[in-house]
Amino acid sequence: MMAEVDAPSSARKGRKSYTIQKKKEVLTRLAVLGGNISKAAKECGVPRSCVQDWMKGQEQIETMQKDKQVSCRKRRKASAVAGSDEAKRRAWFPELETELSAWIDGRRAEGITVSGRCIQHQAHKLFDELYEKENDVEFHCSNGWLSRFCKRHCFTSRAVTSQSQKIPSNAKEIAEEFFAFLDGKYTEYRYPLSAIGGMDETPLYFDLPSSRTYDTRGVKSVKAKTTGKEKMRYTVVLAAMADGTKLPSMVIFKNLKKIPKGRFPKDVIVQVASKGSMTTELMNAWKREVWSKRPQGLFKPKSIIVYDSATSHLQKTILSSFGQHYSTVVAVIPGGMTPVLQPADVSWNRPFKTSMKEKWLQWLADGEAEYTKSGKRRSASYEMVVNWVSQSWKEIGEDIIKKSFVACGILRNEGDAAQYHPNLAAIVNDIPVVDSDLAVDTIEEHTPASLTMNAPQKTVKMMRKTKRLFQLFDILACLNA
Repeated sequence: MMAEVDAPSSARKGRKSYTIQKKKEVLTRLAVLGGNISKAAKECGVPRSCVQDWMKGQEQIETMQKDKQVSCRKRRKASAVAGSDEAKRRAWFPELETELSAWIDGRRAEGITVSGRCIQHQAHKLFDELYEKENDVEFHCSNGWLSRFCKRHCFTSRAVTSQSQKIPSNAKEIAEEFFAFLDGKYTEYRYPLSAIGGMDETPLYFDLPSSRTYDTRGVKSVKAKTTGKEKMRYTVVLAAMADGTKLPSMVIFKNLKKIPKGRFPKDVIVQVASKGSMTTELMNAWKREVWSKRPQGLFKPKSIIVYDSATSHLQKTILSSFGQHYSTVVAVIPGGMTPVLQPADVSWNRPFKTSMKEKWLQWLADGEAEYTKSGKRRSASYEMVVNWVSQSWKEIGEDIIKKSFVACGILRNEGDAAQYHPNLAAIVNDIPVVDSDLAVDTIEEHTPASLTMNAPQKTVKMMRKTKRLFQLFDILACLNA
């Protein structure tokens, strides 16, 4: 039985429910007071009208307490205050929900997505297993039940933030083998820092809109202006040496038969490929145009290059030509270990992409707009994108490059893990990694502060410009208005 309580202020509150136990306490007190309704209501802190209603329906209240087969609606009214923590935790089938919650946790631990229909299907399956002998029990597994189940067990629908790469369970052994390989090469020949390099490819898009923006509170639609090219991808190849020297970058454009025309900077090599990613032919071109230009590359000094295990990197012709024509030993990062052992993934890619996004936002807000015949704004030109790549790569400080090789264990003192980045240090010291699924190009969030301290003046300027990124969001909001 429900009672509506009038709020003392002008604003009316919602309906309030009382448990059967509370109603029984009020009725018991009413009997002690000899039926004085006003006094019982005042002492128990409930409205007088409620006490009157409960006194009239006393027999029904007693029946509801004894009969466990009350309808769900009546039980919600009688057993707990609506919206309370107790109501959220209550479950008709606690054993089923416990097993279902563990099943969801297990699926997510494996990186498998779980939809609402999957949960309902598994709930029906568990119900049939646990309550098959109870023919009089029904379980509808409605959308309402799904919503309440998620509230009780703190589940919510989330957008997939990244396609993550699983770190192997034997990551420590793999890392130690990789370090042992490098130590063996260092023992054979004392490589100078200018002869130890790293290379990585990172994908980018012609449009780089931010996923978040500031806007007026309460607006129903939050728009982000683009040129419609947010899915048009290209690849940037970055390479550097352990002494901080940055090699020329390479840009690979997609779906072009010929290299586009334009005044490209000399420190960027422009190439094309059908899929916009590295191929065996482009690896050969990269060696000729980039790796040969490493410090003293003309004299082919003994060197080491570290890169991941992409298919285009592991071709026999590629591996053999590094040794035959460039006097270079290839150290391939084992599969699954790129997020913790690749200097570019740990330190370079994040500030590089941040700078590229900042330049795109400035161009979108302040740049001269060109439109197609249909009235759509043209995307940034190939020439402009290549110039952004050149400028963004120059802004990465040499100090960050140097320390990235130390943080990833490429340069290290044996047994000294103090300078490793947190996730690698955790792996080496047998400490559980905070994020066992680390997405490539997002591990930079875990980069130690030492990698960004004492940065050159150009890097400091870049970091200051990044702080102005949110100011540009206000400009974009005005453009969308």
